[in-house]
Amino acid sequence: MRVWIECMLGISLGAEDSLSALRSGELLCDLINLIKPGIVPKIARKELLDAMPENRRHMRMRENIGQYVDACAELGVPGRELFLTADLFERKNPKAVYKSLDGLARLAHHDVPGFKGPHVGKVMAGKSTKSKK
Repeated sequence: MRVWIECMLGISLGAEDSLSALRSGELLCDLINLIKPGIVPKIARKELLDAMPENRRHMRMRENIGQYVDACAELGVPGRELFLTADLFERKNPKAVYKSLDGLARLAHHDVPGFKGPHVGKVMAGKSTKSKK
């Protein structure tokens, strides 16, 4: 998943682990906006977050994560593949976060009209990568 995220965003997540890099939710929102532009209209950016007191910064980071999860659901990622904000922010369930990212990548590969890639995995028999009407 890390490679797909880096290819999508055109950046390196650096030496830190993926969850640390994604914890603010900013990159997740950018990622899903690349799949469906504008699905998350307002993102709390690093510059804004850095200027806030810690409790307010954490609230805005959680909002970013929540917007990402809501956008995943809106796109059609199955509910069983979504995660709770605490799963990422507090590292309560890292597997759920990775499962959600995998679900988003798979969905984008097959079911998001106009999405050009990069893609993860193979095209399955009976699935089309062409846009649906």
